[in-house]
Amino acid sequence: MNTDLPAWVAVVLILLLPLLIKSVRDNTVVLATVYCIVIVRHILAVYGSYISPLKATESDALVFHKAAAELAGSGEYFVGIGADFYENFLGGVYALFGTSRLLGSETSILAFTLAVLFFYAIIVRLGQQRYAIPLMLLYSMLPMTLIVTSTTLREAWQVLFFMGSVYWGLRYRDDDSYRSFAMMTVCALAMALFHKALILYTVILIAGFYLWPRDAQSATAVRWGRTAAVASVFLIIVVSGFWVIAEFVGADYGGDVVSAVIRGDLLGYIANYHEILNAQAGRAGYEVLLDTSSWGRLIQTGSLVYLQYLFSPLPWQVENLADAYAFFEAVMRALLLMLSTYVSLRALRERRYDALLLLCLYLSMTALWSIGTANYGQAMRHHLLTNWILLVLAGPVVIGAIEQAWRRSRQ
Repeated sequence: MNTDLPAWVAVVLILLLPLLIKSVRDNTVVLATVYCIVIVRHILAVYGSYISPLKATESDALVFHKAAAELAGSGEYFVGIGADFYENFLGGVYALFGTSRLLGSETSILAFTLAVLFFYAIIVRLGQQRYAIPLMLLYSMLPMTLIVTSTTLREAWQVLFFMGSVYWGLRYRDDDSYRSFAMMTVCALAMALFHKALILYTVILIAGFYLWPRDAQSATAVRWGRTAAVASVFLIIVVSGFWVIAEFVGADYGGDVVSAVIRGDLLGYIANYHEILNAQAGRAGYEVLLDTSSWGRLIQTGSLVYLQYLFSPLPWQVENLADAYAFFEAVMRALLLMLSTYVSLRALRERRYDALLLLCLYLSMTALWSIGTANYGQAMRHHLLTNWILLVLAGPVVIGAIEQAWRRSRQ
């Protein structure tokens, strides 16, 4: 138990964290909701560390834990992006505080606790605070979300920095300040450290928040003042610097995606990557595979792969309880995506451009993830990063309709 003492200290500190946010501390219901979300994860982390592993994700979680423990013991750290960066980060935590599976799980819970606080802030900024409690619970308590963010996996950190970049991006669109733009950029680049594909996505995300029309202006009247010009230069320098770092890191440690882009061999990289993915796809593999023989075939088959990424498993692929849950998520995602499109185009008039931007961020990230997956089991973990966008856009419509139906039934 002595080796787990820092982990138990972390439990206490994480429980104190929501009290530091005034808007959360002053709202008893929101505070209780956050504690409910966090405490359940602490229980799962203790169960997975002392009683039985969380089987749905145990294989990858154990690999990260063992690799980090070895790094902590050897001290042979290296520069890397993606899984390599997470192993080094976790190894650094173990080196400082002792190797402990519970401590490793607590780092993920810390990240997700901060993510939930960002999620609440995003909901408030979009003017949907009336629906904050059910939205937070719906997103956080989905079984896959619960398990993945309670063990030694990197998704919680990706969610944290993605939500952080969106929150600061929305603030930047309101206040046009250097601080908001800088914080958005820092969060986006931090997100990219935890997955090499997200290096490319940072360009889409930052450019989207900078270039997308503002709600206070017409669709064509984007302001190009001194602040915007300086911000553009800053963006170019930071993104170019990240690409240089990725090249310096090298293909063996997560820089292979950017290297392929710079060499003009992205199609070849996708082909090689999917050859490995397809060999590992197993029973949950997609029915249509990505064809990289030409850009035309890539676009044609990529569209079908994208639909499979969003909506698999199909009804005839459901064979067990895990498939049934994945099918439930797919149906929920289809309904929320249709409603999100409606809300973005028609319903959310006060922040229509912001809603459209969030929808585009969802579509672009899911399209990127679809290229890097070959089975719906793997896809479910990637959906963790984007499900919240559909909930924040379409959730209020669904909840409002349920409330209205309930009132009518009581009359």
